[in-house]
Amino acid sequence: MNKKHIKKRLVFLLLLFIFLSNDVKVFAKGNPPAISSENAILMDGASGKILYSKNPPLIDGSKAGIKEKEEVTVKDLLYGLLFVSGNDCANALAEHMAGSVENFSKMMNKRAKELGLANTHFVNPSGRYQHKQRSTVKDLALIMRELVKRPEYLQMAADNRVYYICPKNNARIRYPIPNENKMVRKGSQF
Repeated sequence: MNKKHIKKRLVFLLLLFIFLSNDVKVFAKGNPPAISSENAILMDGASGKILYSKNPPLIDGSKAGIKEKEEVTVKDLLYGLLFVSGNDCANALAEHMAGSVENFSKMMNKRAKELGLANTHFVNPSGRYQHKQRSTVKDLALIMRELVKRPEYLQMAADNRVYYICPKNNARIRYPIPNENKMVRKGSQF
């Protein structure tokens, strides 16, 4: 597998994860915890067995601050996507990889079938609500199970520093991107 193909798979898996991510507390013993979020799932990573679940997610969006016509690296977009769930980054990556959001959504749906995601259909890469776009917390767990097999993802997810996106065509701008993803941040109580 060449580097370009590996990068495309990593981008795809990150987009899937961000699309479906949500903060959830998980406890190992006792009664099911009082979950403050509207949805949750706990899956055994080795077997895929669902240990606990609660309602499918409704996803809203956020941005890393990237402006149209700014030239940034794929790495910058991945950090914006992972650290702040940047929908602007998701769309830019989709256009870079597939030429359009629509084409990338088709790629995502194809890969979702390959991963056995029975209740997922994508219309966009960012997770913003659109009619016919859907998923379940079980499918999110299956995506995460695949994603954590990627050392590139694990390295980025554990990065606690503030990452700066610096557009190549505008040296005066630096977008600070703190790791706000409590589910994967190193040292997080989650």
